[in-house]
Amino acid sequence: MKCIFVEDKQISGEFISVLGGDLHHITHVYRLEKEESIEIKDPTFAYRCVIHSIQKNEVIFRILDKRKLLVSPISITLCQSILKHEAFDILLRKATELGVNKIIPYQAENSVVRVKNKDWSKHLTRWRKICEEGSKQCGRDFLPVITDVINDLNNIKNISDQCIIGMERECRSTYKSVLQTFKMDKEIIILVGPEGSLSDRECQIAFDIGFRGVTLMDSILKSDTASLFMISGILYHFQQG
Repeated sequence: MKCIFVEDKQISGEFISVLGGDLHHITHVYRLEKEESIEIKDPTFAYRCVIHSIQKNEVIFRILDKRKLLVSPISITLCQSILKHEAFDILLRKATELGVNKIIPYQAENSVVRVKNKDWSKHLTRWRKICEEGSKQCGRDFLPVITDVINDLNNIKNISDQCIIGMERECRSTYKSVLQTFKMDKEIIILVGPEGSLSDRECQIAFDIGFRGVTLMDSILKSDTASLFMISGILYHFQQG
């Protein structure tokens, strides 16, 4: 079912007010008919609604029924080194579709994209919009959280004890063997370096704060491919029991 996301304050009784960018999405992308239903989601519920009235700058929906949002049993955080614009945008959308809960953009030492701290806000706005669009497209109940950009891996210290980093060089541990030690009900954090790979210093920091290096494949994967490979591996592992 088609869906959009709103804030609590847009809901009043049995009616929901939609405006701004979502208004454009409803009228020009979804092209909703008068009696066609849509799911409108706030942080707690998904409301099945139909159009009540259409005004110039606002569409009012009437709530038919509601359900609790479905919480994924697998919590995945992706700490992703920032890539070139188009590649990073595509990765954000695909990671969203796969159900990642949180994305931590990381400006690594070898990241090609270098942006001043004061300019990150406009990038974050665009990235969050991309993830919202991806969530609408695949019908996700929750928007992934995109944190502020970090440039020091110590900023993710002590978040989880299930942390993995995909390594280009051979490791003693395979991805499969490490996943077998993980539990589904605890957060899993994936760290993926840039195209130029993480520096030796960054790898050492990652190991010091609890990341475990794993070998993914015999061949070297591009950064965005490695991220999607690792996310898919976690989902496959746990969904197979």
